[in-house]
Amino acid sequence: MGPSTQPDLYVSGGDVQLAGDACFSYRHLRSAGDGPTGYHPKFFVPKAKVDAVKVRMEEARKRPVQVTAPDDGCSENWTAANEKKRLADPKRYDASGIFALTCRHSQVLFTCNIDTPGERHHYIIALLEEVLSHLPSEATACQAYDVGCIVDRTLTLYNILDPGVRERVAFVLNAMHAYGHEWSCQLKYNPRMVVGMGLTDNECIERLWSRIRKLIPITRGQWNSRRIWTIDQYVAFVNEDGFYNLGNWIVRQESKNYASKFKTARANLIRAGVPISELQTEWEAQRASQTSLRRHAPKRLRRELDKVIALQAQIDLVEKSILEVRSTIAGDTTASDAQQLLRQLESTHSELSKQAEALYASLNISKIYPELQGLSPEVAHLLLMMRDLKISIRRKAVGSFQEWETLDQAVSGRREPLGTKLYQATRSTITKRQPALMKALKKFNDYCAEFEQLRPADCHIPVPHPLPTQLSALREDTSLHEDVWITPSEGRPPRWLEDEDVRQGIRSLLTLNRCQEEMVRLAAERRNMHQWLEDEDRILTYTMEHYQEESEPSVDITVDGSIDAHEALIFESEEGDGLDINYTFKIEVQPPPRQVDLHLFQVLQEYATNNPSIPNAPTSRTIVDTVGRKLHIDSEDLKRLQHRTRWLNNFCLNGVAALVMKNFASPDISCALLSTLDLHRVQYDTNDSVLWHHLAPTEYWNKELWLIPIHRRQQQHWVFCYCLPQGADAVLL
Repeated sequence: MGPSTQPDLYVSGGDVQLAGDACFSYRHLRSAGDGPTGYHPKFFVPKAKVDAVKVRMEEARKRPVQVTAPDDGCSENWTAANEKKRLADPKRYDASGIFALTCRHSQVLFTCNIDTPGERHHYIIALLEEVLSHLPSEATACQAYDVGCIVDRTLTLYNILDPGVRERVAFVLNAMHAYGHEWSCQLKYNPRMVVGMGLTDNECIERLWSRIRKLIPITRGQWNSRRIWTIDQYVAFVNEDGFYNLGNWIVRQESKNYASKFKTARANLIRAGVPISELQTEWEAQRASQTSLRRHAPKRLRRELDKVIALQAQIDLVEKSILEVRSTIAGDTTASDAQQLLRQLESTHSELSKQAEALYASLNISKIYPELQGLSPEVAHLLLMMRDLKISIRRKAVGSFQEWETLDQAVSGRREPLGTKLYQATRSTITKRQPALMKALKKFNDYCAEFEQLRPADCHIPVPHPLPTQLSALREDTSLHEDVWITPSEGRPPRWLEDEDVRQGIRSLLTLNRCQEEMVRLAAERRNMHQWLEDEDRILTYTMEHYQEESEPSVDITVDGSIDAHEALIFESEEGDGLDINYTFKIEVQPPPRQVDLHLFQVLQEYATNNPSIPNAPTSRTIVDTVGRKLHIDSEDLKRLQHRTRWLNNFCLNGVAALVMKNFASPDISCALLSTLDLHRVQYDTNDSVLWHHLAPTEYWNKELWLIPIHRRQQQHWVFCYCLPQGADAVLL
């Protein structure tokens, strides 16, 4: 689905778009043990590779940073950003969960086991490097992650990735988690504001957790090897199901995602009545202005501002006491001691005022926030408090929105209902958290009113808009996602700050840009799917023509549909109709009849009838003795060979091979017949004495030919191998 024909088609959004996340519900009990390892998982990255990335990151962080970067305040707000936080008890669990990486089509690419108590960043780096190793050296990737801003900052500070790889990787946030980040962080990492991202929400990883959640209780107490096998097999099933529905995914993306967003955004843009060129200019000015600000006040600055405010309160109390004493002894000429004490209090007041001014000057607020220079400590402190409080409100509000969305997930049959237990737990959580959110909203609105009163007349810092206290109104309020403005405006405030039409127009313009990018990407994916189908048709036709000797099967495959690359870039109507391409498949195959060697079956059945069987066996079993090795074959297994649709097993293959060799092979033939069970014994590191017990009767070291039946698990197919030890040759049939 990548840009194989036009590599520069959407390079700004990455040639591939990935999403990664960890799930700690898939913990594994240490008491369950590891179990025998006889399966090589398809999706799990080996632990050695993940540990190598971990060691490399630890060593890189010990070296000096490459560049300087401001602190990221998001590291305090997200669990995934805190690598030291323990999310599972290491004494009880030897695996804390799994980490998965998917593409934008919900296809799982790679997973790995989480063997640390918390979520660390080396997991996503290891999986990302594994994906890049399978892509061309010039391919770019856009990686979505809950704390993509933190990982991107880490890779910028430290030389972790190999040379040439860092330039090919960009990070964004998951759409659902982006609104919990700071506004300055969203301007850079929100997928709805990043050029080239289209309408990809990167929440396919959450859909994966939802689909495989039934494995949580099953895998917790299994052997760890069995647990990995179970998850790996189920992921393969999810991928196969999604693979055969990629065409439906494209149609659904156009009809439900693109069409509705395009129609609404275009109507809002027309209603705003602002030219697109002006909106683009205002958007660039907004980004440049808001990304140049510090995201958070440093902790030291906030603590010392609190000290200044406390000291100022003491100074005010001293000044009030001085005024009261002066008014009391103003007419008393005999109180000389009182006059002397009053002068001492005034001296103390003057000294405290000088200390407060020195402490406020030592905070270097003018360097950290040049915009706050000249403001009183109370106003500066109030602005920073409002800024931090609004960030906290935004995080709590987004969490509340998600909880209500979870309760309503079964509306109109969109998803499965929660169930009584989860529903009550979610309602209880909402009930507990809602008072704190309402209190924070009321406090912020009080701060807005207080700031409007304390703000000097010559201060040009805009007053923040109060927030609604109803969740439905708060969800629709666009000012929720904007930080408190602390920069004085020169003259009239910019249009993107005060003009509601411009603000609405900017949002609509961004949505239209993402819709256009999405149509370009979907058109390219349609072309790739069409090309893939033609290649498969060509291969199938060639195979049928050249490898069917007994009869010619009739194969008729027709593909109707065409794609115009130019039309993909044009919005054809106000309703946002996308490209309509219909594929019609008609496949007719008539395989040739297969002949059955009846003479072979007659000989085998006669041998099974005339030879002794195992007494008291649940089915009729015949003992076959070949060169000292006794093999058993069921009568039912012989019948498997007569039916084209029945599955063969190892008892059937081993027993029939022994029967054929016993009845048709020459007595003086130099041939050793091995068993599929011998391969399993070698694979599971069976003791040498056990291997010798089973292999010694064949005297394979004296034979010129070895015959080995082999079962390929992934292909679910039996093959036969004959080996010539002297020539070191092996041929699979």
